[in-house]
Amino acid sequence: MHQTEKQFVLPVTDVKASADTTAETTSQALYGESVKVLETNKHWSFIRNQRDDYEGYVDSRSTGPKSHISTHWVATRATLVFAEPDIKSRLLLRLGFGAEVSLSNEPVVAKHFRQTVDGSFAWHAHYLPTNTVMTDDFVDIARAHFIHAPYLWGGRTSDGLDCSALVQLACFAAGTMLPRDSGEQEKHINNSIGQHERKRNDLVYWPGHVALLVDKHTVLHATAHHLCCVIEPLAAIIQRAGEVSSIQRLIAGTEPSAS
Repeated sequence: MHQTEKQFVLPVTDVKASADTTAETTSQALYGESVKVLETNKHWSFIRNQRDDYEGYVDSRSTGPKSHISTHWVATRATLVFAEPDIKSRLLLRLGFGAEVSLSNEPVVAKHFRQTVDGSFAWHAHYLPTNTVMTDDFVDIARAHFIHAPYLWGGRTSDGLDCSALVQLACFAAGTMLPRDSGEQEKHINNSIGQHERKRNDLVYWPGHVALLVDKHTVLHATAHHLCCVIEPLAAIIQRAGEVSSIQRLIAGTEPSAS
C-alpha cells in the first residue's frame, strides 16, 4: 500500500468512520499532527494519525505536504495565531491543547510573539518544546485545561471531547502516549491493580469509559451523563454504570503498540 506522509493544516479535523460527511465522527485530528495517507481520492483520504496510530477517513483538503518538523505544542486550553506580532492584527488560527507548530529559530519578537516557519506569529508562552513534559500529574493537567469542557463523542479539544481523549491528552502532556479509545488504552497499559491500592492518577475503566482518579474516592472524567468534564464521586459512577472492569496504573513512558 502506497503511503504519503502529510500533516493536518486545519485547527481541528473530524475523523470519520467512513468516507461520508454524514458518517460518525470517531475522533479528531489536531493542527500540525503528522499523518500517513494510506488511500486517497478527490474528496476523502483514509489516514493513520502518526501520534497514536488511529485510522479513519478525513476530508482530503484537511491535510497538506509535510514541509517541516514540529518544534512545539500548544500547552494551554487554546491559543491564537496572528498575521503580525500584534494582538490587534488579523487572526489566522485558533489552536487547541496538544496542537503542533514549528517555530522559527528567531528570538521572541514584540515582547511575547515568536514567528512560525510559515510567517505567522504565535504567543510564545502558550507553547512547550516538543518532548517537553508539562508535569507528571495527569489530574492537574486535565483539571487545568479541560474541567467543564463540553462532552463530545469523538472530540479532542476543549470545545468538546470524550472520556478517552481527555485521558489521552492529559497523558500526552505528561510524556506518555496512549491509544485513542478507552478499550485499547486499558488493554495496552495492562497494569491492573487492586481496588484497595488505587490512588491519584490511576485510570479507572468500565466497558466504553475511562476516568482519572483525583483521590481514592473521586474521579475526573468527560461524561455524557453530565455532558461535560466533571469531578464526582467514584461511587456515583459505579451506581449508575456498574462495577469497574479494571483500575490501571500507568508506567511513565508507555508507548502505543506499533500497528
